[in-house]
Amino acid sequence: EVPVHFIQNGEWTDYDNTLVEVDADTEDGETASNKDLKNTLADYSVRLSKKTNGKKFVRIEKDGYRLSWYYTKANKVTAQITEITDDGDKTTLEELSSQVIYKNVYKDTDFEYIVGSEGLKENIILNSEDTQTEFVAEYKASGLTPVQVNDKTIEIDMPR
Repeated sequence: EVPVHFIQNGEWTDYDNTLVEVDADTEDGETASNKDLKNTLADYSVRLSKKTNGKKFVRIEKDGYRLSWYYTKANKVTAQITEITDDGDKTTLEELSSQVIYKNVYKDTDFEYIVGSEGLKENIILNSEDTQTEFVAEYKASGLTPVQVNDKTIEIDMPR
């Protein structure tokens, strides 16, 4: 089970993680030359760049804290949003999650992102046995502290 509501302005609100196209997130003085995909209504914000070649590829923001990352030497490919089909059940919230895939970000390697009520899930899909298996990502954690847990895990601590 996953949450289907969150509290907004003192009232329970349905999650709507439908991805909509918006102008790219820019710094002061920059002009948006690309588009982002942004979730519609949730207690956190996800922005996925429509193209994979920029330094603002993935961004998550909650409670004023932002985590962003991109992959170095990625091919320039465009996001493909997976359409959600209505199951006909009026009790199902079809807008609870969205899925995006970027085909061939690296040779024979796709990146998939699933935006849901509990956060963002990133899947790296290796489509052949001889594709590369190591990738370099650069992270920016505004107001957050990365902590190395072991050789495979880094946790992000929020200030107390």
